[in-house]
Amino acid sequence: PKCIEKNKAQNRKYKCPCGFEEHRDIVGAMNIRYATVVGGSSQPA
Repeated sequence: PKCIEKNKAQNRKYKCPCGFEEHRDIVGAMNIRYATVVGGSSQPA
């Protein structure tokens, strides 16, 4: 989520106090993409 809140997913669903909700696998993919963009490198899938 944009608020960068760290939270454990419960029952395969991530719920953030800011109101963001998504499947935990999608959130994980978003975090990996963010890390590669911010880290200045990207790797092919």
